[in-house]
Amino acid sequence: MNLEMRGIAPDEYPAFMTSAARGFGWSWNAEDAEPPKPDIDRSLAVFERGSIVGCAHAFGSDINIPGGAAPVAAVDDVAVLPTHRRRGIMRMMMARQMEDFHERGEPIAALFATESSIYGRFGYGIGGFEETWTIDTLRSAYSAPFAHMGRLSFVEPADTPDIFPTVFARAMRDRPGSIPLTQHRWQRIARGKRFHVQYEENGQVEGYVRYNIENNGVVVDALIAATPSAHASLWRFCFDIDLTWEVKARMRPVDDPLPWMLAEPRRLSRRSYDGLWIRLVDAPAALAARSYDTSGRLVIEVSDPFCPWNEGRYELEAGPDGASCSRTSKSPDFAITASDLASAYLGGVPFTLLGRAGRIEELASGSLKRADAMFAAPLKPWCAFHF
Repeated sequence: MNLEMRGIAPDEYPAFMTSAARGFGWSWNAEDAEPPKPDIDRSLAVFERGSIVGCAHAFGSDINIPGGAAPVAAVDDVAVLPTHRRRGIMRMMMARQMEDFHERGEPIAALFATESSIYGRFGYGIGGFEETWTIDTLRSAYSAPFAHMGRLSFVEPADTPDIFPTVFARAMRDRPGSIPLTQHRWQRIARGKRFHVQYEENGQVEGYVRYNIENNGVVVDALIAATPSAHASLWRFCFDIDLTWEVKARMRPVDDPLPWMLAEPRRLSRRSYDGLWIRLVDAPAALAARSYDTSGRLVIEVSDPFCPWNEGRYELEAGPDGASCSRTSKSPDFAITASDLASAYLGGVPFTLLGRAGRIEELASGSLKRADAMFAAPLKPWCAFHF
């Protein structure tokens, strides 16, 4: 097997995307393609006899963490041709990416997994869950009387990149796991064929919904609201569209208030599945970057064979005003893998739950409960779009 792994030249982008399409099983036509993705120079390809047989891309951004934001490597287009499976190509690309992220000083990586069995072995953990919803519009009444307080209006797709990023940023300001949409993504939305409706109150846009109509049903791609009144009004708009009988929505946060607003919450069919996956590329830097709900100290023993620079014991002293994390020889409170630490990092899953699942070894009694209190966050992790 004669394989070469390297970055791609600009004129190799069509071949890169063709390889990604073949790996995922979808079509890609260079003549109809959108402009190249951001940070295309970070695209990585594996070549055999001059042809791309494996590919991976990442772009730099920021991710919301409790207390602020941190640099993140957002990973996408990871694929291996079905003709070249089980040859270690995926592992080669993942290892190279981790080394690159570490050298760039990006303490966190994130992705959406097409298969949930793949990325745990590379140190990624489920950072948060999301839901898909379906409801009969005749069963969508609110439990309390409702009246629109603001104004709803359609927005042309081409105008969305000038209007919606600001309200998106406001709505996601305190949401762990949120990553801002790139200008490339906004331009894709602008060229799309969805309907866009905004909600204004007191002259300010407070939210928006993007949807289409399929088989007399409303399919919500995104509903972003910076205020409770925008949230309630936009959902009411979706439920009350004439000549439709069902509303479907995907990528909803597990702590969305809508189920608690409905008169018949049982009528909302909810399917939960893994959403954003997180990887702590630099575990101590990531732990020190966020704030914590309560003050405390923990000594954590981290196992991370894929990124050996993370292996070891760390003393975390943290609280609402910040944290410090450094190597130590002190006795650990608990032992955890890098992937499970990533799952707990944003507050998406309690340490005690991971302990009951047999995924953490508690070495000091009560330490997992202390960790739960420290890592708690008021909102569940959620990234509102897939990249």
